[in-house]
Amino acid sequence: MFLSEEIYGKPLDIGGGTELITARNNTTSITGSQNEENGSNGGLYIGVVFFYTFVAFLGLLSNTFVLLTVFKRYVSRNTVNTFLCSLATSDLLMVILSMMDFATFLNGTWVFGEVLCKIQSYILEINFTASTLTLVAVSFERYLLICHPYMKRRSIKSIYKIIGAVWLIAFLICSPLLHGYAVTEEMNRESGDLYLRCHNTWGLKGELAFYSTYSAITYLFPFVLMAFAHWRISLSIKENNDRRASASAQSTLIKEKKSSVCYTIREEPSSSTSTERTAVEEVEPTPAPPPQQDSPPSSKGLPKSFLRSISGLSTRTRSSFAADREIYRREKRVKAIRLLFVVTITFFMLWTPFIILRLLRDAGVHVNKYLYTFSEIIIFSSTAVNGFIYAFISRPFRNAFKAILCCRTHRDAVSRDSGPSMSNSEDNRLANRGNYSSRGSVTYSSDNKNGNAPKIYSQLNANGHHHMVNDV
Repeated sequence: MFLSEEIYGKPLDIGGGTELITARNNTTSITGSQNEENGSNGGLYIGVVFFYTFVAFLGLLSNTFVLLTVFKRYVSRNTVNTFLCSLATSDLLMVILSMMDFATFLNGTWVFGEVLCKIQSYILEINFTASTLTLVAVSFERYLLICHPYMKRRSIKSIYKIIGAVWLIAFLICSPLLHGYAVTEEMNRESGDLYLRCHNTWGLKGELAFYSTYSAITYLFPFVLMAFAHWRISLSIKENNDRRASASAQSTLIKEKKSSVCYTIREEPSSSTSTERTAVEEVEPTPAPPPQQDSPPSSKGLPKSFLRSISGLSTRTRSSFAADREIYRREKRVKAIRLLFVVTITFFMLWTPFIILRLLRDAGVHVNKYLYTFSEIIIFSSTAVNGFIYAFISRPFRNAFKAILCCRTHRDAVSRDSGPSMSNSEDNRLANRGNYSSRGSVTYSSDNKNGNAPKIYSQLNANGHHHMVNDV
């Protein structure tokens, strides 16, 4: 998959022998024979084999872990995680199909027939197209969520439809490649041996016409869209942070003014107030009858000022939990945006050299064969990168990977946090976590059925003071 062609008609010398390298769209195969007598460059051959084996193993392992983590619900199956599964599927297919190229590298000839030649080359290009379109879709989903928060958000079913449309568009865009690829018999110019080669038969002009259009549709245009989306998201987050900082400063100033007024009143109480307080203290209140066990406590006989304080406390507690929920949602969205930004930047950094060099080569510009081969090695390594990014940035993914490695079959061993983002259903569940009782107390509990997350209770003690109880 990751080694180049010809580069073009010129064999690549590995191990003192001739390795004619066959180029494809984004993948290539190596053909030819190796002279074992001359081992001056044998280390390069061994290095290629070791690199491919190592990266293929990591790619299979990491992408399988991502799919298991989401579908086994070690993390929530929300919007962002569903899109990440699409990316993992694309990377996993690329690793599996590139094994044909590795076998060609070892055997020196294509042995899988013309049908598999067309299918493999076609699907490998589809993987790149689907990955870029998926990144565009998830970037604009985050853009609408952050910059237009009052718009109706899409459900998980609608996300599935978007992913299906992404792959369908990728299949249609890459369909001309089914006609372009074929298996031909060629001769090694140095050894005279015949070998089978799976490659594009359009020629340089045909490839230039197709790949220039293809790169504009699947690389340049998506890059501009994603840059715009992330730019608008960053501006929106900055504006929200500035607005919260200003509101916090104003709230602090108001509290300071209120405390100053209250202090003045306590310092200079009026005589009438003192008399009234004394009169109230001299009157012995009539004790209320004890309530029955099965009946709730009655508020009859309680001072109205006390009831008003309880009502005000309940209102303030509601506002406090509403603010906490909003902060929690905002933090999760920012984490999701950070994760997607790193994935997007990494994807384009690894694919850009190959896209540029392929266009230059098709335009007739001389491209160093080792540089071109290195660009293909980079894109192959991209299949194993995303899983490590998820584990490094997202704690739920990191905990899930640890659980899978430790063979934990129970999901209660893993924190089922909402992952890097929250879907609509999760937002609704979070909004319903604050349960307000008729007695003035507030209960904030987790909807985790396994009881992993702590439960936080807001209660009123005997003195009427508000306190928090953390029930782990």
